[in-house]
Amino acid sequence: MKKTIQLFVGLIVFLTVFDSNPVLAQEVWTLEKCINYARENNISLKQSMISVGQANINLKANKAQRIPSLNYNTSAGYQWGRTIDYGTNTYVNESTNFNSHSIQAGINLYNGGQVSNSIRQSGIDLMAARKDSEQLMENISLTIATQYLTILLAQEAVEIAKKRLETSKKQLDQTDKLISAGSLPKNERLMIQATVATDEENLLIQQNNVDLGYLDLKNLLNLDPATDMTIKKPEVDQFLIDNTLLTNVEELFKKSADRNPGVAANNLKIESARIGKKIASSTGLPSLDIFGSFNTNYSSSILDLLHPDLSNLKEELSNPTKVNINGMDVFIATYNKKGISYPSKPYFSQLQDNLGQSLGLSLRIPIYNAGITHYNKQRADLAIKLAELNSDLTKQQLKNQIYRAVTDYKAARLRVEVAQRENEAAQGSFVNLQKKYDAGASNSLELITAKNNADAAEDNLLTARYSLIFRTKVLEYYMGQPIQLN
Repeated sequence: MKKTIQLFVGLIVFLTVFDSNPVLAQEVWTLEKCINYARENNISLKQSMISVGQANINLKANKAQRIPSLNYNTSAGYQWGRTIDYGTNTYVNESTNFNSHSIQAGINLYNGGQVSNSIRQSGIDLMAARKDSEQLMENISLTIATQYLTILLAQEAVEIAKKRLETSKKQLDQTDKLISAGSLPKNERLMIQATVATDEENLLIQQNNVDLGYLDLKNLLNLDPATDMTIKKPEVDQFLIDNTLLTNVEELFKKSADRNPGVAANNLKIESARIGKKIASSTGLPSLDIFGSFNTNYSSSILDLLHPDLSNLKEELSNPTKVNINGMDVFIATYNKKGISYPSKPYFSQLQDNLGQSLGLSLRIPIYNAGITHYNKQRADLAIKLAELNSDLTKQQLKNQIYRAVTDYKAARLRVEVAQRENEAAQGSFVNLQKKYDAGASNSLELITAKNNADAAEDNLLTARYSLIFRTKVLEYYMGQPIQLN
């Protein structure tokens, strides 16, 4: 008996520990967690961050234009026939190996402000790309909040569908009892059975809506569809308290436009386009560069005259000629040395001896370039106008969205009030008719009609409640408040 009690206690302890193990508990996702996860994993956001990275690279590349250029060049080859010898710069008619080296450096001193303006423009483009990414994040956050509320609505619809099915089954049992007692004809059961089947189908539809809602949310978060996920249900009633958010719409628009990333991005793009016109104009201005170089070369045809090869040297006199010098006959002969050869000058000696340097300035003054500068300026003017129109369109859309948000919020709050009264009346009517039906004073058609009206009123109220929550969140977003459901 004692061992049995110990085993029973041990089993309880084990089950308690097992049940409280957080590793085995299903992970619950809050709206804040969903948004933070999307910030790091949403594919569209990742693409926008690549655009930010590209803009940052462009800025670094434009800054690097201020750094002097330094290049090393080398060439080597074999030539034959009548060609110019790279070492002696003379024509030769023999086979020659050649090799040359050069180091060249240069820096732009002035080019009409093109480099400075390019750096300014790319810096502004980087800020605009970041603002575009921020705007995308806000849009995705709002979409996630919408999907989050859609799942909550579907989950509540499932619970309501379960209760309706349970009520219908109880009505069927009650109908069977009334039929058995002779209070109702047998055909009354068929209509109640049809209602039960309809409620079962509705439950399946609502459960499927929950599953589809989770799939859409996982897609926004870039989560594997097979991931086990449950969202946290907040206290919905706290968002239905009469907390009027209405304010002056024009004032709300001005404040929202001041902090809206999309508006800021378009303003930056206008500034970038204006700098682009300065860059286009700079192509028609003079440019000044400074350059310098070191170069040297080698050729197998260059001989080392200071180190002849005398191993085959032969000396001889030839063509003796008798001449009279100051009344004296003498013989003059040509003294020839044969067999002397000269090796090619060593490679590194040639590189050292042939070393040359240069330093200079290069001035370029555009006179005519087929109208390139003119057309570039025209393109820049159009880019400015397009950027300004895009900015105006963004502000117009934002203003319309804010007016729409305020209007929707007002309508949603009134809709909840009307739906609440409608639901109370429909539910009361159904309860009264249920009592009459149970007493045999009403038929199944009247009961089903009352039930359908009550169900429709309840669905309408549920939809109205969540619509108000969503409209509240949208209006809070335009007021600069974070998107959250605490």
